[in-house]
Amino acid sequence: MLSKLEDIRNIHKETKLVGSGSNNLLNAPDELLNYFLDVLRKEKSIVPPAVSLADWHKFIVLLSPHGISPYFYKCISILSKESLPPEEIVSAFKGIYLESVARSLRAEKQVATIKKIFSDNNIRLLILKGAGMSKTLYKEPGLRPSVDIDLLVRKNDFLKADGILKNLGYDKKTDNFNLFQDFSIEEIYGSKDKYRQKLELHWSMHHFPMISGEGMIEKLFERATDSLLCPVDNMIQSSTHMTMQHYDEMKLMWIMDIALLLEQLQTPEDWRDLKNVSIEWQVRPAVAHAIQLAKCWFGVKPPKEYENFIFNPNMSKLEKSLWKHSRLRYEKIFSMLYARGAFSFISLLRFTFPPIKTMKEKFGVKNTWQIPRCYIKRWTLLFKDCQD
Repeated sequence: MLSKLEDIRNIHKETKLVGSGSNNLLNAPDELLNYFLDVLRKEKSIVPPAVSLADWHKFIVLLSPHGISPYFYKCISILSKESLPPEEIVSAFKGIYLESVARSLRAEKQVATIKKIFSDNNIRLLILKGAGMSKTLYKEPGLRPSVDIDLLVRKNDFLKADGILKNLGYDKKTDNFNLFQDFSIEEIYGSKDKYRQKLELHWSMHHFPMISGEGMIEKLFERATDSLLCPVDNMIQSSTHMTMQHYDEMKLMWIMDIALLLEQLQTPEDWRDLKNVSIEWQVRPAVAHAIQLAKCWFGVKPPKEYENFIFNPNMSKLEKSLWKHSRLRYEKIFSMLYARGAFSFISLLRFTFPPIKTMKEKFGVKNTWQIPRCYIKRWTLLFKDCQD
């Protein structure tokens, strides 16, 4: 029988963790990693590892991009004294936690303001990812940090919502809705107010139109409660976001989201709904992989018949192809085009000839006379990718 760490290292041979180096977190001392897992799994007997302060400080740095340090602090804060890390380390984690609480409280206020104004203007929104999970899953500010706020509106409401955000003092950093509507899913907004988080306003959930058409978006709104996705939809959204969009830069915070979402599936009917909606969205491989990650890291134990439900019925051709090409889309141009689904001639033209501003940003040039060379370089890279 494989150990916890062997299972984790095996599953991350292809699905990479975020960090300065691929899977760097797994290079931490085994004793330290096992203690970390025991704490998050809430094991009965927890013994602190016999490692140096230097090892602990390195571990804090390795954990930083994963966003899970505030949650880890909350878990150790209720342990007995003999189960705690050194006092200096506990203090360091507490500082991270308190900073996260402050950011989270500001973000809650930011979301509440936008939600009220949208509602006053008859625009319904859904609060996605961290901003939506901080209350429903973690139930305490700061335990689920996020660097931005993700909101979803219906496509027909997008331009109206965009105008409201501008009036609220948000600066639009992109023009994806007008230029790349078929290829993109959101606009990004900043603000001169340093206490505001970056905002991402979505009109679609994923970069995969085959699983995120307007019909699917409408169903999300129908099943939502108080601007929050229902548990099954949240599980599927989180799984596809993590395993299809960010399979090579995965955060432990996202895997913890999955573990906590699975805890919300209390009845056989909940699990049956998860399977049926996953089939409807054609994303069973993504959901099954997310469940396996939560099982490896945090000891989640799904019902045996649903542990790996990509069988019965067997995966469709679309499920297999979409899973394969979604994980190759940053390496292969054909995979990217396949994953993005059908698109219009105008969208393809804009993909081939992006706006000059976009080309300047991508290739780091300032002078317009350099743009023809940038286009040639882009086409060369695309052609080379097609040849691979």
